[in-house]
Parts: sequence; C-alpha cells; structure tokens
Amino acid sequence: MPSSPTRSPASTTNVLVLTPIYPWVANPQDAVFVRRQVRNLARAGLQCQVLAFRYCPPAVPARLWRLRYARHLTSCDDEAGFPVHDVFVSRHAVKDADVVPRVVEALEAHIARHPTLLETRVVYAHWLWPGGAAAIGLRRRFGWPTVAIARGSEMHHWQTTNRHCRSYVQRVIRESDRVLANCAGLRDECYRLVPDLEKRIDVAYNGCDPQRFTPAVNRDAVRRTLGLSPDANLMLCCGSVIERKGIRNLVRGWERFARVSPDWQLVVVGRLVERNLVELLTRTERVILVGPVDHDQVLAYMQAANAYVQPSIHEGLANATMEAMATALPAIATNTGGQGELIADGENGLLVPVEDDAALSRAFATIATDPRRAREMGALARDTIVRRFSQDRQVAALAALLEETTSERHRERDAVLDCDRAPTKAAVPAPL
Repeated sequence: MPSSPTRSPASTTNVLVLTPIYPWVANPQDAVFVRRQVRNLARAGLQCQVLAFRYCPPAVPARLWRLRYARHLTSCDDEAGFPVHDVFVSRHAVKDADVVPRVVEALEAHIARHPTLLETRVVYAHWLWPGGAAAIGLRRRFGWPTVAIARGSEMHHWQTTNRHCRSYVQRVIRESDRVLANCAGLRDECYRLVPDLEKRIDVAYNGCDPQRFTPAVNRDAVRRTLGLSPDANLMLCCGSVIERKGIRNLVRGWERFARVSPDWQLVVVGRLVERNLVELLTRTERVILVGPVDHDQVLAYMQAANAYVQPSIHEGLANATMEAMATALPAIATNTGGQGELIADGENGLLVPVEDDAALSRAFATIATDPRRAREMGALARDTIVRRFSQDRQVAALAALLEETTSERHRERDAVLDCDRAPTKAAVPAPL
C-alpha cells in the first residue's frame, strides 16, 4: 500500500513539476515554456518544486555525470520562488530500451533524500512519456494524484524512436487522475490513441505574455543592436534545426521566393542540431543563421522582423508562433497540431499544407507584395493572443485544474479512511 505524503495545510497546493526537459546553460531555450509556466503558477499562489531528470551516457555513473555538469546547471537552479532538483539517470546501452523503471528508481531515491518533496499534493508531469509514465510510478509509491500534459513529441516523434513510448502514452492517458493537452489537436490525438476513453481531456494552452512580447517602439534601433540591416525585409524562423521543424521545406520554399524578392532575408534562430541541415542553411542565399540565443534575444529578433514563419512537419502548439503573433508579426505556419487554433488563414496569418514548398513560397509572396495587408494581419494576430491566449488567463485556468485535482483525490482518500475508521454495527436479527 502506498505511503501517505506529509499533509500540507488545506489552503496550499504543493505542486511537484516533473519534466524530462528543462533549461540549462548549454541550452537556455530548452523547454523554457516549462520554467515560465512554473514561475506563473508560483505567482498565482501555488507552492511549486521542479524535479527535472536528465540522462547520462551508458555505463557512466550518475553521480560522476552530475559532478561534470553541475556548473552548467547552477545558474538555472536559482529560480524565482521555487527550487529546481536535477536528477541524473543512467541511460541504457540499448537505444530504445524502457527508460521508465530507471527514471522512477532515481526519482524515488532523490525524493527520499529531500523531505520537502514529501509535502507534494499533486504531480504535474510534462510530456505523457517519459514524464507522465514516471509520475504514475511515483503515485504507486507515494499515493500522489497525477496530472499529465501532452506536449507534442511523445505524440508523434518519440513514438517512432522508442518502441515503449506509445504503450506508456496510452497507459498514462488511462491511469492519470487528469490528462491535459497543450492544444485541441493533441487532445484529439489522445482520444484516437485510446478510443474507449470515457474521461474528459482538458486543453491547457501555455499562453503568452502580451505585455512582454510587444512590437518594438523603434525597430531600426533593435536591428542595430543585433547587427541587422535596417533596410532589409526580414522573415524570421525560431526553432531547432531538425527535420521535424520542416527546415528542408523551408529552404526549398525560400529559394523559390528569394529568386524574385532580393530585398528579403531569412533569419533562423535556434539550436544547430542536425549538421546536414545546418550546412543546407549555410549554403542558401540570403539566410542569416544565428544559432541558439537566450529568451530576451528571441524577443529582440521578433521585434526586428517583418514577418514570421513556422514550417514544422510535426508540432503541438508552438510557443514561438504565439510570441511572434503577440509581437504583431504576420505569421505563416504549416497546418499541423494546434497551429490552426492560433491562425485563421488569411485573417491573422497564413496556414499552408505540411511540406508544400510551393505553398510556402506563395505565402512569403503574399506578405511581401502587400505590406498593408501584412500589417493588418499582424495587428489581428496580436489581438488574438491578447483575447484568447494571454498568459494570465491560461495560468489561472491551469492552477484551478491542479487545485481541483488535488481536492478531488484527497476527498476520495479521506472518504476511504473515514469508512475504514467507522464502527461496524452489530447485526440485527430480521423480524419473523
């Protein structure tokens, strides 16, 4: 029988945020939306702790890997009002091995050494696998209710790279106390994976801060600070340079467009992951390959740009698209995942089919040949974020869901305990 966690005051929701990806010095943009969301939950009055698990190479003891990388994590551990625990997990030699048992074992050992974690009243797990699967394992040990959110990669990419992912995702959808998805597209994918599911899956958008992501007062000044030409028209793309972000199709569409629009430049900001794609971008004319930058600089590049493109093959709901729209950029996005929940084609941006370079080139031309319409789409894009996807609105809804889950689970547990403690009445003989 699972041991009961230390009970906190009824008015406090102690949230343990469990995530396999979290920002660190080498990649400050890595799941930066998780950090931002935790900060906002803390501001909303929830008591939060982050438990981030990171993998070590096969045969390398976790304690040695932690010593090697401790200095890269320290600056990311000093958060605004909540602690961040980094837990290292030894990776299997087999690439697609089941990682969840080792993750759960490492997390349980860490929790045992940190008593404050026992004050947890609800686990909020990012990505149904491996985060959600690990949360289900912790629930067996500690009895904590579990809220797991589908983020995207576990719903498409990771299911093709690890044979255990799909079955764990299905199990988490069935067994979690509450399942969330960061867009309606991923919610519908959850229902397709578990067609007989009877419980409700809620959509919890990440949200965007329109007070922070605003158009530049002086775009030329921002460009000067970034070393960009004040005269060129800039098309911006933010995202890791990897296949599923649609980089190949972006290049093909850009080459079509650039041949007839020499006054435009493409600026690519993000991690330079796949070497062949990095080389492809480097060889393409009028492409400025920036590489990874911190989040403040992402805002600066958005304020410097004329338009934004998100050419993903697979996507949940891209935070960068929301941020670009909040900055009043006309956004071009492929119609995948939740992008259609942000963009009404032809109104506040343009939607194009996935991997259709001709359609992407036409969308570039639409922005370039009609600046007035582009500005109108940008203004409507910002209005969309302010009205429907503002950070404050989405965080308040998420906090309510976490508190509701905590209350429901603890009421159920208390009811069971009350039944166990109730005296058994003596049997009364039935009348003759």
